[in-house]
Amino acid sequence: MTFSFDEFANPDPSLMGYAPFGAYETWYSVTGSLESSLTPIIVIHGGPGSTHHYVTPLRQIALGGYPVIHYDQVGCGFSSQLGEAEILGGGHVTWADALTPYLAAVMSFLGALDGERA
Repeated sequence: MTFSFDEFANPDPSLMGYAPFGAYETWYSVTGSLESSLTPIIVIHGGPGSTHHYVTPLRQIALGGYPVIHYDQVGCGFSSQLGEAEILGGGHVTWADALTPYLAAVMSFLGALDGERA
């Protein structure tokens, strides 16, 4: 695979988009190819309230053949933003409670769950 690089010498993503998560959309990027025989690496950023930006140097792992998936959790970065009602209660789910189904939703959307590939 041929890569282009950003101003910090990190490989540029080969795929970016939005995966559905309930009523929201989750922004993701993939650096490398999900068709690789190597297991994809999903980068989990800190939170709540942070974004993928500070962990973009981990894209360099893709140079070794591993697909690297970044995402922004709902309410952060490029993903759907939460309204005041969701932040103060109502439909808001805490980051810890949502982590497993949230990651499963992104990975399933990309076809990278249970050995499937996009």
